[in-house]
Amino acid sequence: METSAKRLDTASAGFTTARQDLTAKTAHSGAFGQSPYSKDFNAHLDRLTEGHLKATDSAPAAVYKTSTKLRLRVRVRVSEVYTRAGRLSWDANIVSADGTVVGRMERTFLKNADGTVSVKHEKIVIDNKDLRGTGFGKAFSDDAESWYRSSGVDRITLRAGKETGGYTWAKAGYGWADEKSAASIINRFKAKVRENNSPLTPSELTEARAVIDRASRSTFGSPDYPSPSHIAAIGSNGSSDFFGKRVLTGSSWNGVKLL
Repeated sequence: METSAKRLDTASAGFTTARQDLTAKTAHSGAFGQSPYSKDFNAHLDRLTEGHLKATDSAPAAVYKTSTKLRLRVRVRVSEVYTRAGRLSWDANIVSADGTVVGRMERTFLKNADGTVSVKHEKIVIDNKDLRGTGFGKAFSDDAESWYRSSGVDRITLRAGKETGGYTWAKAGYGWADEKSAASIINRFKAKVRENNSPLTPSELTEARAVIDRASRSTFGSPDYPSPSHIAAIGSNGSSDFFGKRVLTGSSWNGVKLL
């Protein structure tokens, strides 16, 4: 049986991974630094065993992120790390410049059966209302993607949902992770087209009919099958309250992005 000391050492190694991988090149770069594991991160996941470690003052594990576009500066601090063979998960607090915790996020890295590595964006919660709608979640994810690629991560998976996630992640280029999600949103889309309380402009109706036609004559997974971004774009050249945005706002679906 594995000793508690060994489990702690394993978790500590996982915590070090999270800390090092969350180190920016500079405090003001707004981007993640190169992963110290690079392509070896895949092998590193194989070496992990079961463990759990909480952050301490002696192991702060933080990255400072500045975005001139969003005009905010926050610190993402890893608070807990969980490890087992082929799996590394971390929880982190999003901390404002004055030290206030304004949100939380969770990430899980997985070694898949086919040998690839994926990362699951378990959740991101913004408690501070002033930060909601600023695009922080997307900006953080965009910066993380180069770090994922350098670490050999092949794909990102997430659950698009809550208030605006269904639209936000569609616009960010996430595709359907499974046929059930695709069918659910396509059916929602068709219902919205028929609703009298959600009127479409003539151009939106033309675009919507084209999407419905593509869905009916193609199969899930084929190049012609409508993607979330196809739906999100309907009417986007018009007003800010366009049809594609209305359809996906408040929706929930499983998404995937290949890297």
